[in-house]
Amino acid sequence: MSAYCEAIQPGTTPERKREIEKQLLAYCRMDTLAMVRLWEFFTGRKGRADAPSARP
Repeated sequence: MSAYCEAIQPGTTPERKREIEKQLLAYCRMDTLAMVRLWEFFTGRKGRADAPSARP
């Protein structure tokens, strides 16, 4: 949250904004992967989360 607040401040340099965006995207990727792994564990569908045949 604090990184986002820094990114939207008018005084934040474009370079810093790009760095914050890069870091936030990396964080979101990891967060999403963690949610997928939890879903796989709790549904017993390990390794099948992105397979079209795994969808009900």
